[in-house]
Amino acid sequence: MAKSNNGNGYLGVTEPISLSGPTEKDVVRTQEVEKCLADAGLYESQEEAVSREEVLGKLDQIVKAWIKKATRASGFGDQFVQEANAKIFTFGSYRLGVLCTSCIFYSDCKRSCSINIAITFCVIWFDAV
Repeated sequence: MAKSNNGNGYLGVTEPISLSGPTEKDVVRTQEVEKCLADAGLYESQEEAVSREEVLGKLDQIVKAWIKKATRASGFGDQFVQEANAKIFTFGSYRLGVLCTSCIFYSDCKRSCSINIAITFCVIWFDAV
């Protein structure tokens, strides 16, 4: 198990309930559930996974271009504009790897705090997308 830096020897705040692995029965039941889900068409195909990653990549490019335009529009110089950055974070079921055909995914954008988000989002982001 990975050690944490917080001194307790475990990741998280409290000790795990158990360090033992799954039993043979657990493994069989897991396989049964996975087969049931696959048979029901609830797993994303490789093509869908690639498409979803492409969409996230395009969204990341749009966000990075937007943050630079927003930084420039806020009156900052070239050096600051070059260093301005934003990052897309996925969360929810997509981040956990629990997704199926045609699922949506949620994302959050973390950006430089030096720009007026209300003005730049409404003006520059609208033009970007």
